[in-house]
Amino acid sequence: MMRNERWIRLLLTVMMQRIDFTRHVKPSATLHDIISYIRSSYLHDRSTPESIMGLLFARPECKIAKDEIIPSLRYFDVRSGDNIDIFFPGYVEADQANTKCALHDVGAMKWMFDEKLFNEARRDLENRTKWKYSGEADFLLANVKLVDKDVGYRVDFGRVINLDLDMMIREKSIESVPRLLEHIFDFAEHDHSSDPVGKFSDLMGWRMAKKAMVAGFWDVMKSLLKSDFRAVKDFAVRDVSK
Repeated sequence: MMRNERWIRLLLTVMMQRIDFTRHVKPSATLHDIISYIRSSYLHDRSTPESIMGLLFARPECKIAKDEIIPSLRYFDVRSGDNIDIFFPGYVEADQANTKCALHDVGAMKWMFDEKLFNEARRDLENRTKWKYSGEADFLLANVKLVDKDVGYRVDFGRVINLDLDMMIREKSIESVPRLLEHIFDFAEHDHSSDPVGKFSDLMGWRMAKKAMVAGFWDVMKSLLKSDFRAVKDFAVRDVSK
């Protein structure tokens, strides 16, 4: 997913993994890598002062990652286009010596999962914010804002949607992760206004409300205590900044 070719070229060094600038579904090793990439490359890649990005904390052994995310990484990369970046902390490109341990083909490359890098990214984000990892698959949507041309872009942790994907599936707040991602990709493709996270929250909240209202008044009242109400809550914008 990039101009011309969009195959992942994650540069591996002995102690440092860097993000490939050519793709929009990215293995991203550490939080430092993600923040550095956003600060620098968004100046060249973005035409608006504000956009939406995703952080997906999903270990490969988790059911949702194994069944619904990893097998479709190549498609998600294509579908997200130039509209949204989704970063996968803890994932790196497999080098030639470790291709047998690779998780999945993403374009021309193979991804591997590094537990230590994943845990480092989790710890760093918990130290920087009020967010806490659920232990399963967590998907954070955040605004990315242009500070100025010298500083570049930064992630705004004051405007975050924190989606506990496994819990949302269990509570039937969403049907599937691919369906949720399609909503996100479609939104990012067509919306280029300020505060995209807030706009997406409103969109999903209204969608859930309409779904509940179709059934009639009493069913609406019941649904407010069940999955539809929980879904509206799940898509609420939160301030997780410290």
